[in-house]
Amino acid sequence: VDNVLNARLIVPALAKQADRGEQDFPALLLLFLLAQTHSSPNISATLAFLSRLCLGYDASDMTTHAVLCYIRSNGHLLLQHKVPGRFGGGFWNAPGGKIVDGESPEQAVVREVLEETGLTVRDLRDRGTLTFYVDGVDGPDIHVHVFVAGEFEGKVEANDEGPLEWIADDALPYDQMWEDDRIWVPHVLAGRRICGSFRFSAGYEKMLEHELTFEE
Repeated sequence: VDNVLNARLIVPALAKQADRGEQDFPALLLLFLLAQTHSSPNISATLAFLSRLCLGYDASDMTTHAVLCYIRSNGHLLLQHKVPGRFGGGFWNAPGGKIVDGESPEQAVVREVLEETGLTVRDLRDRGTLTFYVDGVDGPDIHVHVFVAGEFEGKVEANDEGPLEWIADDALPYDQMWEDDRIWVPHVLAGRRICGSFRFSAGYEKMLEHELTFEE
């Protein structure tokens, strides 16, 4: 029974981590294998604790918490072309990534942007949140805090996430971006604060429905 419970907790996380090419996938797999060979009345709770302690992963909360940052300069945005094999591979997107334990969204976005672009962003403006649901996953799959940065320092240097390019605000390649971007990105660039909810088919193949509201 314990191993069945462990599988219900860990297997969805394994699938998510493997699909997104996460570096902590081997460690999470190891935890799962340990669960299959050990049994105790509190093994599920122990695994949840260990996964959170070692990986910043809470087995009771399957939602990925993340940030995006649209960096603006002279009518252009700095976008990243995700390499194949990454979550969102082949799409243009703003720099960003997961919030780790102990970070605020503001701290996470500064760290992620620095790692992915070599830039230190200033003048961060909170433009709201996006929540993504996907068929086959119970509850929210991804919750994203969206920021716009009007100031930065440093030299643009891409990492292994994908090449970077300054693209004009009025020429964004929406046909090569996530399907939902064309719905909410123009509002963010216009200075509005948004709250969006989007549901996709399994594997994020197609957007099925959405709701977008604006906050004061």
